Amino acid sequence: MRRDYVQVGSFTGSVYDTPEEVRAQIDACHRPLGQVRRSVAVIGGGVGPRNARTQIEAAGVSSGLMVLLGSAAYDVSPEAAVRATVESVRPNSAAERA
Repeated sequence: MRRDYVQVGSFTGSVYDTPEEVRAQIDACHRPLGQVRRSVAVIGGGVGPRNARTQIEAAGVSSGLMVLLGSAAYDVSPEAAVRATVESVRPNSAAERA
């Protein structure tokens, strides 16, 4: 499945976009554009294992979203950072998985 990936701001305050601007950027990625499939919005800017879940929740969407780990993940190995991030964003309860 071919998709475009578009980096948008983040909700960390480490980039210059306001939360409203980041949500508008995400919305623009998901808006239909002729024959082009919707893009995946990539949240980047200060994202790491400790705040990835908060970033996804702040986005207000449940699909078409990816987080880009950056300097906030550098205090551990890349493998450990990815593992911790995946664990932090996975649904924790049956209600969340539903």
